[in-house]
Amino acid sequence: MLRIDVKFLRRSRLLNIYYNSDLIIDLSGDTYGDNIPFHNFVKSSLELLSARLLKKPVISLANSPGPFSGKLKKLIAKLVLNNISLITTREPVSAELLRSLSIKTPIITTACPAFLLEPAQDSRVEEIMSSEGIDENSRPIVGFTLAGYNLYSNPTWDIPKTLEDLELYVAVLRFLLDELNAQVLLIPHVYRTNPWTGQKIHGPDYVTLKTLGRMVSRCERTEKLKLVKGTYSPAEVKGLIGKLDLHISGRLHAGVAALSQCVPTILLAYGHKHFGFMKMLNLERYVWQPSMGPDGLVTLVKQIWEEREKVMAELHKWVPLVKECAELNIKILKDIIELYEEARVQIPKLVLNRWESQGWEYRRLDSSAGRDSQIGGFVGCGSSEKE
Repeated sequence: MLRIDVKFLRRSRLLNIYYNSDLIIDLSGDTYGDNIPFHNFVKSSLELLSARLLKKPVISLANSPGPFSGKLKKLIAKLVLNNISLITTREPVSAELLRSLSIKTPIITTACPAFLLEPAQDSRVEEIMSSEGIDENSRPIVGFTLAGYNLYSNPTWDIPKTLEDLELYVAVLRFLLDELNAQVLLIPHVYRTNPWTGQKIHGPDYVTLKTLGRMVSRCERTEKLKLVKGTYSPAEVKGLIGKLDLHISGRLHAGVAALSQCVPTILLAYGHKHFGFMKMLNLERYVWQPSMGPDGLVTLVKQIWEEREKVMAELHKWVPLVKECAELNIKILKDIIELYEEARVQIPKLVLNRWESQGWEYRRLDSSAGRDSQIGGFVGCGSSEKE
């Protein structure tokens, strides 16, 4: 434990908030590591260390930290993460990464709370489909979601400066339209808010997908390629995604919206978290990386379409366990709040053992032996723009 008197730091607004808090929860997602500029990484590190120097319990909750490239970044990460109270990772690959970094803070693999979001009612989803000109009876219906981070030459969460990398995805859309004769929905998954009215407005996803749609249909009219033009709530978008026969997603949480409803899904990876999410569902083989190229993506789509019944069976098996594991985050917070003040900072082993018996690793092993044999819990199962 670092023992430095930082009372003078209370003058800052953030640290004054920390000082008056009983528990500090870090919800950085995948933005503590290489996915942010170095100066932002240092700033986040100082904030977390300052909270702990004030002797406050700090919980990294349902995140995917890392990777940490370079000796300096690894050193800072170890200093910070070894001086917080608890880490819960929302997938097992991040937990493995942290253990390889010799992080000694207790790590419990839970799952992403996004698995628990309920979709909008069918009647509302039918209204949306009608307003968007989507024919629910024209099957198959395939969804496609893309983010600026899937444009690998210049990844960004904003509108990309160049859209040349969109050529990567033209071949797979042509395959879906020409070979599968699918109705293809280009589905934005992140909106912005009008600062004056508070209304949702189109964000960077819309611009990216609109450009992609034009690239695909520039040579001929493509009636079955539809850009979702409305702006909808998370529950409404999830309801729409639940109507798909297949989803190809560059947005992680759009992928979760599909997977949590047992829709066969391919994730377009830009980080280790994608492999971690799919590992929990025994579907790592359906993560695409840019090194596989456009032809590799088409091949993956062909494969998942041929195996879709098997994929749905895997999802029906594992999604309920992942949802239970996502709920473990809530149980952990409740348990911590009920502890006495000193125990929140250094959590008793007995409490940690109880969480570990409800996390992913335990539940995965236990489920492999048969659902009826479970002992009663498990260790790790399973929007801001930075997911």
